[in-house]
Amino acid sequence: MHQSEEMIKLFNNYLVLRLNDVMKHMNRSRTSIMRYFNEIGYYTSYNHAGEFYTLKMIPTFDKNGIWKYRNAYFSSYGSLRDAVTTLVGQSESGYSHNELKEIFGIRMYNTLLDLANDGLIVRNEYDGEYIYVSCNQIEKQLTARKNYPKIKVKKETVSRGPRVTPAAGLNEIIEVLLAYIGGHMQPGSVYSYLRRKGVNVTPKQIHAIFGYYDLGKKNSY
Repeated sequence: MHQSEEMIKLFNNYLVLRLNDVMKHMNRSRTSIMRYFNEIGYYTSYNHAGEFYTLKMIPTFDKNGIWKYRNAYFSSYGSLRDAVTTLVGQSESGYSHNELKEIFGIRMYNTLLDLANDGLIVRNEYDGEYIYVSCNQIEKQLTARKNYPKIKVKKETVSRGPRVTPAAGLNEIIEVLLAYIGGHMQPGSVYSYLRRKGVNVTPKQIHAIFGYYDLGKKNSY
């Protein structure tokens, strides 16, 4: 059996595998495995630092080009950056972070900030949150967003953390969220990190932000 055929048979059985697992199953070097991948065509996951692999023939993507298998997520557009840029460009009214999180299944504050800083998308503040729109359709998408009827969301009955204190501005909130995403998972660690950066935010404000965004709770990613 040709090695590429062996790989196809392997993935038909497992669907998604880590690179090391493929090397172990096929008893081949990384260089050889990557050559077979390139011959057949493959995707890497946009979460878990791209450690999961699947063959191009396997996924059945949804309308947004997303395929999720267990805890590995793939996009027909390839990278997360390309997927977000494409979906934002195709959108009628842009997306908020929460809307994109619902589509992709992961938080993506850093990705959105990077795309905006690189000039690939534009973010505009609207109705108390950032809306990400295409560089070529800013006015059209924001106008469509403004024409959407307001939807009243039913209040949750569970107890939530305290609201962020007014003294914590948007920039400070973003800094706290970025610090958390960057690996500072506890308020004390965030405070020490931001203090070294020269960001003026108090422990009380950090605790309030953690409570508001439900940070520090165990998740599946």
